[in-house]
Amino acid sequence: EGTSSSYSSSANSECGSSSSRRESSEEMESVDGLVLMGSTRLRPAPQANSSILSKARLYVQTYLSMFSRLDCTSAILPLALHGNLQNNPFRSVCWRVLLNVLPSSSVDWVTALQSSRSNYQFLQHKFHTDQMRKDLSLDPAINNPLSQEHDSPWNQHFQDGEMRKMIKQDVVRTFPEVDFFQTQLVRETLVNILFVYARCHPEIGYRQGMHELLAPLYFVVKSDCDTYDDIMEGLEDNLGDEAQPVKEELTRTVHGDIFSAKFCEADTFSLFEALMEAVGPWFISNKSVHTIGVGYKGQPWSRPQDQTTGNKLVDNLNYIQDELLRRHDPDLFSRLEKLEIFPQIYGIRWL
Repeated sequence: EGTSSSYSSSANSECGSSSSRRESSEEMESVDGLVLMGSTRLRPAPQANSSILSKARLYVQTYLSMFSRLDCTSAILPLALHGNLQNNPFRSVCWRVLLNVLPSSSVDWVTALQSSRSNYQFLQHKFHTDQMRKDLSLDPAINNPLSQEHDSPWNQHFQDGEMRKMIKQDVVRTFPEVDFFQTQLVRETLVNILFVYARCHPEIGYRQGMHELLAPLYFVVKSDCDTYDDIMEGLEDNLGDEAQPVKEELTRTVHGDIFSAKFCEADTFSLFEALMEAVGPWFISNKSVHTIGVGYKGQPWSRPQDQTTGNKLVDNLNYIQDELLRRHDPDLFSRLEKLEIFPQIYGIRWL
């Protein structure tokens, strides 16, 4: 498992002279950064100025410690439950395993990834209306911009445009304090994922707040891919004699397809879809938006959230403010009530 005692003893046995012992201990300090300590925590991350060889060895050792078992869940679940995956370079993989996007055995990951990525590519093509609008074999009465027929590609094209516009309005406000989410490319990626999800799951569609669930997933998937690329590029730029065997070990241990940057969007979609299997019901209303409030018997000047929406997300948010916040921080509760700040504005992140 790469425990401190066994790892230290093996390193010390390889040291000869006092100078080599000193060099080895310096390398140990950086290499021994993310290797598992017990079952619930990781050792401190390496220093920023650590050599690329040290970082690569650490990367391989961490991967083996976490994923070399036939069922890696027993290694990563305690880390996740104790909040110790924050600085881990394989955080997105752990999430996918725990959400059953990837199998628990790492030997099956590449096959599973190829399948999920192909599925996302298929969905993108399926919901792309440009080719359908150019199909001359379709009835002109249907395939024209004025058609309101359900099967009209033009009708769907306009609906898709409205949906993308609605999604983008939320996406551009995603975590404004984080520079990562302010680039056009990242915003387009988030819009694409949310759009495909909404078209693939019309019973849920797109609802405000989904972008805040998606954004951290994409950030972590992209970060893990960037970490892998940085280490590989660093080894390729290193002309020392030790770099080649370290690179070969990394290539043997971690399949490059697992952290392929060009599939970050597809990998995030599969992760988001799995997450929504659990939280999707939050966004489903049992009542039509046209019937909410009809026959409502509330008091005059009551708040909008006092009406029964049939939406689990709204009900949970109301419970946070009206029950939990009122009980534990009555002053803050009173302040929010006075300013008419409803829980839908701030509470999604709390869930």
